[in-house]
Amino acid sequence: MVEYDFISFHPGDNLNTMGYEGDYTLTISKDPVSVRLPGRIHLTVLDMNRFSPGHPGGGGIGFAIQVYTKVTVQCSESGYSISYSRPAIIEHFLKLFSHVVGYIGGFAIQAFDPPYKHVGLGSTCTVLMGLAVAVNQAVGNPLSRDQLRTLIGKNYVEEIGDDLIAYAFETGVGPAVSSDGGMVVMGDNLTGSSLFHVGRLNFNCTYRRATNLTSAIM
Repeated sequence: MVEYDFISFHPGDNLNTMGYEGDYTLTISKDPVSVRLPGRIHLTVLDMNRFSPGHPGGGGIGFAIQVYTKVTVQCSESGYSISYSRPAIIEHFLKLFSHVVGYIGGFAIQAFDPPYKHVGLGSTCTVLMGLAVAVNQAVGNPLSRDQLRTLIGKNYVEEIGDDLIAYAFETGVGPAVSSDGGMVVMGDNLTGSSLFHVGRLNFNCTYRRATNLTSAIM
């Protein structure tokens, strides 16, 4: 039997930037950005010996489904205002993203999960990918989709209470299908290719600018 040590830490600690830091030219949006991403079914992990908490990989197969997570982002002068049931995981990615792209402002976040909890639809990876796409769009898209999903995978966490987080298991399937739609086969270390695109236009990530945080939620 394999046992894992889940080490807890505060949001913003233990950031893995993947060397993506750079002198990015940011174009800050004055309007909120709203994103809707599909959940996923993760059919299988390809190699259970090649991933663990804090070490994403293992490969996997999964596909997007028509169950959606919604995220709205508004840039602000400073600080974070997070309206979501699990603010610690949101704060952790915001600090990671801001550090990587050199953004010194704040964010107001609203996020809504579908009404299905703990049934294998990937709510954590979907809300994190939605957040990543939205904040990236809000500051001018300095990072690619592949960079965003890699940052999520290499910093994948779950909340454990008392405003603490811990590394969790991640293959990369969730962010890949949430952002690209269709069906995805992932290799080890978050590498992979999307092989099937039936229904892709119905399942892929969509975003739009909104006039305010309330009307932004589609």
